[in-house]
Amino acid sequence: MNKITFNRLRLLETIKKGLQNEYTKYLSETEVILQEWRKEAKNSDEVFDVVLKQVHNSKKQILRKYAHSKTSKYLNVISEQLAEGFLSIGDLDDYSTELKQVIIELSEKVAE
Repeated sequence: MNKITFNRLRLLETIKKGLQNEYTKYLSETEVILQEWRKEAKNSDEVFDVVLKQVHNSKKQILRKYAHSKTSKYLNVISEQLAEGFLSIGDLDDYSTELKQVIIELSEKVAE
């Protein structure tokens, strides 16, 4: 088996892009809660609790995925981001064909 080389900083940039997309998703979900609150004139205290729960759950998801990311886990993190739709195949265009294939195969296993 050939050794696949990669640029650690490039992998980290990709992870950061996926993380930004994940934050955007969670913020969008929170915005939907706030829009419903404005539209339906729900009690502010109830909606506040729902928003806090949303933010707390989102933060837990992010910490679970990224808190202990070591260089040796970067490919796994990117594969998970790809499987969850926070990255696209196009985000891997700067990588070698071999590295891109490894990431895609890992993401398919994550999706199963």
